[in-house]
Amino acid sequence: MKYRVQHKTTYSYDDFVVESHHSAHLCPRSLPHQLVEDYRLLVNPTPTHQGSHTDVHGNLVELLHIHQPHRQLEVCAESVVTCSRKNLPQVIPVEIDSSLEDWQRSCASQWQLAEFLLPSPHTQPLAELQAWASTWLAPRRSVFQALRDLTQAIHQNFAYAPGSTHINTPLSTVFTQRSGVCQDFAHLMLSALRSAGIPARYVSGYLETLPPPGQERLVGADASHAWVAAYLPAYGWIDYDPTNNCIVGQAHITVAWGRDYDD
Repeated sequence: MKYRVQHKTTYSYDDFVVESHHSAHLCPRSLPHQLVEDYRLLVNPTPTHQGSHTDVHGNLVELLHIHQPHRQLEVCAESVVTCSRKNLPQVIPVEIDSSLEDWQRSCASQWQLAEFLLPSPHTQPLAELQAWASTWLAPRRSVFQALRDLTQAIHQNFAYAPGSTHINTPLSTVFTQRSGVCQDFAHLMLSALRSAGIPARYVSGYLETLPPPGQERLVGADASHAWVAAYLPAYGWIDYDPTNNCIVGQAHITVAWGRDYDD
């Protein structure tokens, strides 16, 4: 599938802004299943200085410095991305499957996974969430099956309700009110997985929304979307979308990842 993506953000100010500084994470990542054929960032007014660097997670970060009075700022990222079909596992062979208990011991010795096991600002441990998730994240269960079941449980038990939260809404509020948006569901799943000793990272990107004939339109799109990637034995990172109860495939375009939304 070849996608043309346009992500436009407009800032409108009550008065003239003399100087502004911005950091943008808008360029899709180049991955084995995702080819970025074209990318450009259009900014109005034109930045006085513009630069870029790659952050610790491998995401492209573009820095914009505008040193002229302005009451409006437009930032538009345009990309052409080809996504190939992933070989997504539907089951894990018994001989290489691991239980949560075995996987916890294995991950504890892999230093490169450490940052995705520790709490982060939006994924602090929550006792009531851990207790709720323990139904699916039981010690002797298959890691793969536990992840599929937790993805489904969040989808079924939490309502997608735009406007019910904002980026700083505490995880405890999201859990209590049983509603939120894609970034909330990603943070819920991240907190539960890390508390259970499963490395997991926050993924930001886009979701193609044209449904097949006779099927409902997927939610969480027409703006940035968010989901979770968990590290599984023998397979590496596998992405799960709790908002739409699915393993991520070629309808998702990955832009960036980190410990949580703040990254």
